[in-house]
Amino acid sequence: MTEVASTSGLTTVAQDDEKPSMESTPLIADTQTAGVTAGGRRKRFNLGNYTSTKTSSNGLTDFALLTRNCTLIQELLLGQRLQFINFLLTLAVLSIILQIFSGVIMLVVLRMNVENEDGKVAALKWSRRAALLAFFIAVVNVIIAAFE
Repeated sequence: MTEVASTSGLTTVAQDDEKPSMESTPLIADTQTAGVTAGGRRKRFNLGNYTSTKTSSNGLTDFALLTRNCTLIQELLLGQRLQFINFLLTLAVLSIILQIFSGVIMLVVLRMNVENEDGKVAALKWSRRAALLAFFIAVVNVIIAAFE
């Protein structure tokens, strides 16, 4: 089997002995199809699982940033860094507080049922709040990095 890109942007599968054509079976025909199983059957894309996994992995990335900010606070309090100590300490504490709020919002989104319309609207609202917090966390940490 050979994968061939068609003019429609879909990847198609053609047997090695036949010419690629638009009638070949598309690997990804719509946004609801995630892939093809070993038996050739299509596996459905589960948006709820994708969202939960993405939110959880984003939380783990935020955990690394939280650890880094705690280390910075420890260095500041032990006197290893003396320049801009009050400013950096304030920003590091602010970043940690924002990260805790972001983590709580991610837990709320993770527990939401997106099967019904009300759940989708609520999840979207909370996801937007988490994105806004992530933006502020990034800005604060860029400023911290600039003054280190």
